[in-house]
Amino acid sequence: MEYLIQNGELSIMQKLDILTDAARFDVACTSSGVERKGDGKHMGNCAKAGICHSFSSDGRCISLLKILMTNECIFDCKYCLNRKSNDVPRATFTPEEICTLTMEFYRRNYIEGLFLSSGIVQDPTFTMELLYRTIWLLRNQYHFSGYVHVKAIPGADPELVERMGYLADRMSVNLELPTAEGLRTLAPNKHRKNILTPMRQIQNGIHANKEELILYRKSPVFVSGGQSTQMIIGATPETDYQILNVAENLYQKFELKRVFYSAFVKVNEDKSLPALPGGPPLLREHRLYQADWLLRFYGFKAEELLDEKRPFFNVMLDPKEDWAVRHLECFPVEINRAPYADLLRVPGIGVKSARRILSARRSTKLTFQDLKKLGVVMKRAVYFITCGGRMMYPTKLEEDYIVRNLTDPKERIRFGSDGMSYRQMTLFDDGVFSTGGTAGGETDHMKIYHCEDSLEGIFTAIYNTYEDHCIIRDTMVTTIEENLLFSESVEVIPDPEKTVKVIRTLKRRFGEEDYESLCLALSSPKPEKAQAVYRTIAKGLSEKCPPGHLLDAMADTYVNQTFSLARGAGNEYHHLKGFTRFEELENTILYSKIAPKNNILTFLMVHFADRFPMEDFLVFDAGRYLFGIHPAGKPWYTLQGKDAWEKVKSETEKLSAAEQHYRELFRSFCHTIAIKERENRDLQRNMLPLRFQEYMVEFR
Repeated sequence: MEYLIQNGELSIMQKLDILTDAARFDVACTSSGVERKGDGKHMGNCAKAGICHSFSSDGRCISLLKILMTNECIFDCKYCLNRKSNDVPRATFTPEEICTLTMEFYRRNYIEGLFLSSGIVQDPTFTMELLYRTIWLLRNQYHFSGYVHVKAIPGADPELVERMGYLADRMSVNLELPTAEGLRTLAPNKHRKNILTPMRQIQNGIHANKEELILYRKSPVFVSGGQSTQMIIGATPETDYQILNVAENLYQKFELKRVFYSAFVKVNEDKSLPALPGGPPLLREHRLYQADWLLRFYGFKAEELLDEKRPFFNVMLDPKEDWAVRHLECFPVEINRAPYADLLRVPGIGVKSARRILSARRSTKLTFQDLKKLGVVMKRAVYFITCGGRMMYPTKLEEDYIVRNLTDPKERIRFGSDGMSYRQMTLFDDGVFSTGGTAGGETDHMKIYHCEDSLEGIFTAIYNTYEDHCIIRDTMVTTIEENLLFSESVEVIPDPEKTVKVIRTLKRRFGEEDYESLCLALSSPKPEKAQAVYRTIAKGLSEKCPPGHLLDAMADTYVNQTFSLARGAGNEYHHLKGFTRFEELENTILYSKIAPKNNILTFLMVHFADRFPMEDFLVFDAGRYLFGIHPAGKPWYTLQGKDAWEKVKSETEKLSAAEQHYRELFRSFCHTIAIKERENRDLQRNMLPLRFQEYMVEFR
């Protein structure tokens, strides 16, 4: 390929800067939709929910190595930085360079996978062949099993598109602009038919592959993560109503997984492009994403949200609030009787909280206090709901009044003004541990089981409470010193056999998912965890809770505590799956240092052992002097002790010769991928708290 050799004088850093900058307007940070465990031999796996590995200065997620194969292009789209008439630096990666970058970034946990697109060189088929050759090499010679997202080039040979579908997890074809008229105006070389044709091909390929998999289970999977597209917002005069209708048609007719919206950023001077004196329409983009969510998960139709007479969203309200204040005849909704579909239409109630309401109200009549525990955003929902036929506050069911309260903080109802507080309850709010007597029928005559702060210690204590036939309401399990008046104290010695029996029972009765939630809750440093988990287990066993539903009764104080503890630890675990950084030492061992609030190292080791099965790596929890050690191709184990750290500390400071090179490459990538017109440091800090940044190379 002579074309590729022409750029051989450029360094890999120069190519990365040029081709990252050229790809920064592509949107690809999303959940993969693919759940794939590692095969125990090759590098990589896939998480269905997706993992964010960093956040750029504009607050956007960095999950993939997002680059172009080349920014050379035969097209002259008026909105594109890479159009042929622009005098910009040009570069082209070789397939080997892309594969090496992907593998080295991935093994350091910088990225979740690869997003690869390209300018059009020579013709669409030639370009698609370059992309295919690269991904084939990555899968078959470099043995990469991680996530890959590739752009299908409109007009390319359909055979190449089909072959790529068996290598990539997700494919996308950018619609570019919402209407064919807009495309003709700003991208005269592109045609709507050429864009829709590969979309239809990918859709048909997915359907055919599903039938093949039914007949032949070992058949290769075709685009397992589905397909997506992207529309530029604000470059052409389409209304929100038109854009939302286009998106709805794409979901219905082409079964797309996602439609992405990208606020137009003016990078070229052209009379056909809008001036945008206020900058990119970021708030409009945000409202369209919210409306898109309503289409996909909340049962709304585009024609319900907007119409020809009212074609734009009120940017001061989110689309659900906007719909609700215009349809007050549908409210208020009675929380204890309303069907699921009606609950979803209430502002402040999401998919998860609606399901929790349905589960919780089977066993109890819900109150406003309970709704906060279930995750309802009360400052939005309070105007549209009743509990037991009563509203939380005397409010007017009038559009002007509700809009004023939703948009003006000075007018908003002050929660707690009537004595009702939404402070999260803790174990010590229950009355048992207060000096003023009892609550909920519990007494001061408690039997307290003291155990060590470990899974083995707490599970042994729980086993002993049942072995001793304790009255649940008069029993307490704790990892700290608790001395109550007239209480009986029992010291618990960890017992492996009892622990195994408890684990076996929990998995059998409640399922793997609920068991993992209990373990996450027990990884918390908070003192109330042992009692919360004990009472949650007791409630689940006594009520014969079916598997997967142990934490549904969130109106219960202890269940809610367990859920909150598990969620906090789970969120940190999810963060660290992406924010953990490995560095290569002189001896080729991968080393990482973390300092989590929760004791989640064992969860992380399971994840990384599956991701890097043939790598020697070490993860060090600095706060607990706890090591996770994984020898290549062997089971991992843990080791704890300050002495062990003193022995290996000096070795962790000896980095390999290549380590600094890849650090600089990734720092450059993170800097270049950001769009300066969208810079938002506050959003970046919100998404990536400072406590994580200390250990991340891109922030050093």
